[in-house]
Amino acid sequence: MHISGYLFSIKDNFQTLFGLKDEQKKGRTVMMGSSVLSSIITSLTSGIFYTGFLLGNDIHLTSVGIITFIPYLASLISLFAPSLLERFPKRRWLLALLRLLQWTINLLGMTLLPLIVKDSQARIIWFCILSFLGSALGNLCTPGYTTWHLNFIPDSVRASYLITSALITNVLCGLFLILSGIAADAMAGSPYQMTIITLLRYIGFALAVLEVWLMTRPKEYPYPILADKPQPSQVFTLPFRNRRFLKTEGINILYLFIANLTSAVLNAYLLSSIGVSYTLINAINLCYALFLILFGPFWRRRIAHLGWLRTLSFTLLGLAPTYVMYALIRPGNYLWLYPLMRLIQHFVGVGHDTCVGNLLYLNIPSEGRTNYVSFNTLATNLAALLAMMTGTWIVSRMGDAELALGPLSFSSVPLLLLATSLGYIGLSVLVRHQASSLEPER
Repeated sequence: MHISGYLFSIKDNFQTLFGLKDEQKKGRTVMMGSSVLSSIITSLTSGIFYTGFLLGNDIHLTSVGIITFIPYLASLISLFAPSLLERFPKRRWLLALLRLLQWTINLLGMTLLPLIVKDSQARIIWFCILSFLGSALGNLCTPGYTTWHLNFIPDSVRASYLITSALITNVLCGLFLILSGIAADAMAGSPYQMTIITLLRYIGFALAVLEVWLMTRPKEYPYPILADKPQPSQVFTLPFRNRRFLKTEGINILYLFIANLTSAVLNAYLLSSIGVSYTLINAINLCYALFLILFGPFWRRRIAHLGWLRTLSFTLLGLAPTYVMYALIRPGNYLWLYPLMRLIQHFVGVGHDTCVGNLLYLNIPSEGRTNYVSFNTLATNLAALLAMMTGTWIVSRMGDAELALGPLSFSSVPLLLLATSLGYIGLSVLVRHQASSLEPER
């Protein structure tokens, strides 16, 4: 199919999914708008820019890893989300208040903190405190939003919605990232680099206020309630009574543990040890939008033909070799090897990200959904936290030491990347084995 055919397909798909007159389409439109704004906010204030912000405020590499995984520890608060939210038949404004407080602490509070606290050790403590508080509020409202918005993405449109939303989000978010990355690199080595990074955080907060307002717009449907007095224990008892959901969640947990082994240290490693620029990282990330245009229809057909889990198994196997390539990146070869590796990941990632994004929804029951979503939030965040702590501990223990494997030597982060590759291979086999019993009936 020519590129014009892809564009017409995207246009037709867009008109089917989004609009303002139909309540379902309006709900998906708001979800997409929130996804775009949240992704822009996250991209401008987390990842490499957040790492740069912390490094610029005298936070060393190990402490960056510790601060980065604090939000995952705060996921424990999601245990109380159902018992709070299910007391309210209408949750729109409560969720908006929690969301606004979350953004205010995470963006405005943490940006102003270095101006107030001058001691570097005290800064680490306060960064951890504010990160925990902001993330705790987020873990109270996220299950509520997910339960609400599930009404707008039934299985019949879910794959199309996930791919189309990802395309639009990546295009708009990527443009912001390219401009901000060029500005940050242009100021590299000067005091103005931190000025640019700090300004991006203020811009992120302004967009966050808009995102909170936007999230109040969709229709709010009645919530099926299982009990008059919701109990925190239902977050565990309900999922453990549903074997299909629990097994699917087990796959999600294992995936997130493997995927997050390097997430607390990889950006700092690329910036400080390899010398990759903000602009190169953001430019390669922007290319993902083109891959969504070119290969979105291909992966939708694969999902329709193979099912969600068999497609996920295939993509995990496809990603495994790219992490070997990742581990081989050095200052002398990153200009060609890093882009090549990331572009391969983009192709496989269109299908992979769509399947991973659907794992929560795959076998979730209609009743008591807030409990299932809260269990997912708690379990997956703890899995990611454990992975990040493991990765950070290995980096801390190894220090500058290297391990020789044949003619090559690997430091801590490349070794974690090799472990990720092996983990994906093992998980691919497991997912393929479980696919027939867990795939929903069509």
